[in-house]
Amino acid sequence: MLGKKILLISLTDFAGSGYRIKESVNLTSNNDVEYLCLFPTKWHAQFKRYPTLYKEKPDGEYSISTDDVLRVQRMIDDADIIHFKGDNPPYEEFIQECKIPMDKPILLSVSGSIFRRDTNGLDFEGIEDSAKGKYDFKEYIDVTTYRTAINPDLNYPEFKADYVPFAHDTRNIKNVWSMGDEIIVSHSPSCMRKKGTASLIGAVNRLIRKGYNIRTDVIMGESYKKCLDRKAKSTIFYDQNRYGSYGNAAVEAMSMGIPTITYMPESSVKQSQGRLENIPLVNGGQTDESLANAIEKMINSDMKQLSKDTKEWCDNEHSYETVGKLWCDIYDKMQNTRQQ
Repeated sequence: MLGKKILLISLTDFAGSGYRIKESVNLTSNNDVEYLCLFPTKWHAQFKRYPTLYKEKPDGEYSISTDDVLRVQRMIDDADIIHFKGDNPPYEEFIQECKIPMDKPILLSVSGSIFRRDTNGLDFEGIEDSAKGKYDFKEYIDVTTYRTAINPDLNYPEFKADYVPFAHDTRNIKNVWSMGDEIIVSHSPSCMRKKGTASLIGAVNRLIRKGYNIRTDVIMGESYKKCLDRKAKSTIFYDQNRYGSYGNAAVEAMSMGIPTITYMPESSVKQSQGRLENIPLVNGGQTDESLANAIEKMINSDMKQLSKDTKEWCDNEHSYETVGKLWCDIYDKMQNTRQQ
């Protein structure tokens, strides 16, 4: 039996989460997801099979060909559901050259920093309004059939959404963790200021002064493969301490059985709608001292068991099988009900 045709559209995709949504649904159901990522990022060099739609011109501007506009419009018209991945209302910045029929079921999945209202004093470009709590969620609700948040800290109650975790092909990744003589805390920040890299360095320095054989491995400017290779050698992975969530980098580490630490407050656990209540991911707080204490506690725990629990939980929560089914359930709901 033929499934639904879903057109998934994203402005950018820095970590491949949109591609993994497509793969999780297509590999686990008879639904057919077509994915359009509009603007290229450095990440796309790793996945040439997924070209972006807009091309960069010598003057730094972007353009889209007439043929591509016509092709995309046909895809829009043929789709049963339009799934937008991004933090803006669907009518604002997505494919302005094409007409999006708002009478079709529209799904919006938010996942990025510009949707955050609590920036912990950090002034990031593009999030000034959200940092002050100025988002009018009514405009999102009025133009969408359903809404999801891929990060639990973005699942604001007034946004009226479901939390759906990152998809990752975890079951095809082995647990590679081992406890060596030297403790390596790896970290792969997209931006050191945004991820709290300085806090990690400060925390590890505290532990060095206490006599621990420990060092940091801050992974930046590497190919995707080299990043994973270095991460696989770590004892602990540190994600971030600025937001109440974790990203693709943490999922990659957990899928390899690497005990992982991030900032995860109770509010995020509550907004996960029960999905994070038993998470083995360690909450490191937001200060150098709290992070050092959390790392020290991890080191002195049963790390082998923590690794096993981390891998098992990640497989159950983030695998293509789990997340693909969640998306398919939502697509089914969208054709029968309108989220209020």
